[in-house]
Amino acid sequence: MNVVVYPHLKQADWLKQRRKNWKAVFAYMFLEEPKYTWKHIEKYYFDGDVDSFIKGSLAVLKKQKISSDRMQPYIYEAIKYSPAQSREQLMSVIEKMLSWYDNNKQQLEPRYYDTAMYNFIEILYDFADTPEVGFNVDLADDMFFWLYGNTYDPERVFPIPLGSDKWQPKLIGYDRIIFLLMRRFNRYLFYKKLKPYNLELASKVVEERYMTYLLSLLKHVDEDFFVEKVVDRRYVNERGISIGSQQFVVRSFFIRLLGYKEIGDKEFYCRDEELYETLKREVFAVKMPEKFDKFVEFVHEKKEESHEYGLWD
Repeated sequence: MNVVVYPHLKQADWLKQRRKNWKAVFAYMFLEEPKYTWKHIEKYYFDGDVDSFIKGSLAVLKKQKISSDRMQPYIYEAIKYSPAQSREQLMSVIEKMLSWYDNNKQQLEPRYYDTAMYNFIEILYDFADTPEVGFNVDLADDMFFWLYGNTYDPERVFPIPLGSDKWQPKLIGYDRIIFLLMRRFNRYLFYKKLKPYNLELASKVVEERYMTYLLSLLKHVDEDFFVEKVVDRRYVNERGISIGSQQFVVRSFFIRLLGYKEIGDKEFYCRDEELYETLKREVFAVKMPEKFDKFVEFVHEKKEESHEYGLWD
C-alpha cells in the first residue's frame, strides 16, 4: 500500500496545537479506558500511518477475543482522528481503509461487512460540523460541500467510484445535517462564550453557501420538531427521525430567530446582527411544514419559556 504523505506533521506550530488537542480528545474519549485500547489511535493522531492504525485496531480486537469473522478496523476512527489537511490526503485514508475491506471481505461475516459499509456512509454527514477536536476545519467544510453539493439533493451519490467494485453509494443523513447546520448558526450567532476552536468552526457560517444549503433543507424538516412540548430524548417518530435527540437545537434555532433569549440569560445576545437579520428574513420566507405556523404563534405566546415547555410536566 502507498503511504499517505503529510508534509505538515513536523511543523512546530501544528505539532504544538495537535498535542493540546490530543489532551482534549484523551480526556473526553479515553481517560478511563485501558492504555492498549487507545495507544494506536494516539500514534495515528500524530503520524497518520493508516497501515499501523489498521494493525493496531486488529490487535486490540484480538486481545479482546473478538472472533476473526468480526475483526475489522473502524473507518470512522480513521477519518475523525486523521491529521489530514487536504481532501486528497483524507481520500487516500478512506481508500486505504476500503481497500482493507476489499481484501478481507471473504473472511468477514456478511452482516458485519454490510454494517461497516453502511456506517461509513452514515458518518459522512459529520462533515457538516467537524468529526473531532483537532480535525482541520477547512477540510471538514471542503469535504461536506464536495460530498453533498451546494443544495439538498436526495438522489446524490458519493462523487467518485470507491473500491475495486467502483461503488458509488447514495448519500444519507440529511435530517442530521439540518441539526448540525442549525447548531453551527446557533453557536455563532447566539452563544456569547465560545472556545477559540468552536468559534473558528462556528464562524464559517458567515459564508453564503451555508445559508444556501440550510435553506434548501428547511422545507424538508420533519413537522414533529414543531410540536409544542419537549419530547423524551429517546423519541423516534414513525418516519424514523430521531426527534428527541435533536429537538432542543432545532427549536432553539427558531426561538432565537424570533428574538427570544434562553431561560436564565439576562438579555438576548447576537454576535452578528447583519447575518441574523438576513437569516431570519430568508428562513421565514421558506414554505415550511404545516405545523410551523402554529409553532411560531406558540413561541410568541410563551417566549423564552417555549425552550423547555412541557419538559417538567
